[in-house]
Amino acid sequence: MIKVAIGQNAPDFLVLKKNVVLKGVEVKSTKKHIYRPKKHDREQFEFLEIFQGDTKIPVEYLIRTVPKGKRIGKWEVLSLTEFYKKYIRR
Repeated sequence: MIKVAIGQNAPDFLVLKKNVVLKGVEVKSTKKHIYRPKKHDREQFEFLEIFQGDTKIPVEYLIRTVPKGKRIGKWEVLSLTEFYKKYIRR
């Protein structure tokens, strides 16, 4: 896994295996019990959708939320399509 520091036009991390990119991972985190995407997140989703289409590299979202009354967060892994259905298309 390598960290990609390009900006909003690429995922946060690329997962590699023997010099082949397996997938991209975009990490989102909130200190609340539910994740609510902002305008920037929606714009970034559009860039990642284009990135996935152009490169044929699947992109996953890794979202961390903290349930009420808990200190340790819970992680959720979503494909680009699942992220769209759950958070963008509201």
